[in-house]
Amino acid sequence: MRVWLTIGLDTTVAWPTTETTVEFEGHTIHLRPGTETAAPCVDLQYEDSEGHVEALGVLKRFMSSLAWVEGDYVREVMSLGSGIRTSVGRGQPAQVLNPAFKADYLPEPTDDRARLALALFREGLSVNLAQYQFLGFFKILNIMNQTGKEQQNWINNALPQLTDHRGKKRLEEVQAQGVDVGEYLYESGRCAVAHAFSQPVADPDAPEDLKRLSSDLPLIRALAEYAIERELGVKSKATVESEHLYELAGFKEVIGPDHSAALAAGAPIDNDDLAPFPRIAIRIRDIPPYRSFESLQVRVQTVAGSVVELLANSEDNAVEATFTLDFDNETLDFHPHHHLLVRDIGTEESLQAVIDANQLLHDFLGNGELEVWNADAGALLGRKDPHIPAIDLPRTLDGLTRTIEELRAALEQRQQERDG
Repeated sequence: MRVWLTIGLDTTVAWPTTETTVEFEGHTIHLRPGTETAAPCVDLQYEDSEGHVEALGVLKRFMSSLAWVEGDYVREVMSLGSGIRTSVGRGQPAQVLNPAFKADYLPEPTDDRARLALALFREGLSVNLAQYQFLGFFKILNIMNQTGKEQQNWINNALPQLTDHRGKKRLEEVQAQGVDVGEYLYESGRCAVAHAFSQPVADPDAPEDLKRLSSDLPLIRALAEYAIERELGVKSKATVESEHLYELAGFKEVIGPDHSAALAAGAPIDNDDLAPFPRIAIRIRDIPPYRSFESLQVRVQTVAGSVVELLANSEDNAVEATFTLDFDNETLDFHPHHHLLVRDIGTEESLQAVIDANQLLHDFLGNGELEVWNADAGALLGRKDPHIPAIDLPRTLDGLTRTIEELRAALEQRQQERDG
């Protein structure tokens, strides 16, 4: 028997406005938007034999991973299990929505300490009292360091490595007081919140205590984030984006690990060593495919050091596209205006290709995310971040739209002449 597990949420993550699925730990997670009466939620369907506890653990780990990547809280309102899909009632309507929700990166750590750290991080984001937010983030440091002295020493050693500007600003303010920062955070923060027997104590009714702990939150959060990424090996979203390994990830699978490593090192490789490449498709993310660019034949044109240049053609040679793969810098270089040549050779197909080329450029300039797909296997080879044009965008897009309309009229006339 298959059972649905639903968790209603209160979250500041920009939530999808339509039902969205995400793969996580081998399971399909459903994200449903909220309504006037139902809370936004996550669903998981599982076999009853697998167990409610295991399914609940998967959803909780997904929520912790999402909270880590987005840096926003994901609070549980209520969980329900049933043979049919259900919803959880809500209070106030959601304030943060994202029609273009994407989950390109969700870490799936297998190490128990890393999983615990993400759970504690979500807890720290989700509680609504500064005192317990502070304690939640500090507990992450306790995962690696048992004693108070070890935790203080770890803090002092990590402080020079912090890059978060709010955390660094608070660090400067604390250092200006002439105190040992590790000892200060441990005694006046961690112990003051967790204990009430001896001084210092964080009095919930004392405004000065609340102000101090609220001021320290950016610093302890920055330390928690540093611990999760540098000590426990869970990359942040910012790190993943800065490395942009997704630009060549699929190409490396085609080429193979040995040749990919050799290219990154600049070792000499012959063109023939990298052949054959699969047929490719050129797309813009979340835009319907362009018929003319869905099955282009590829050959290696040049290999120079770590750079591979690919040439892609249509069967009639009306379309020619050039891609540059830089394995040293982990970049895919392609711009529809500079690297795509389309010729009208008098056929309907070639005129359609001219239309598609203009539409591709239009969609790309409108903050489009370029994707290159393996047309044979249906697998993504590489993608770029959203394009940010340095042009008069509205005027450019309007001009392209008019050109596309004129070309479509010409194609219709060409089709009528063929049929007439």
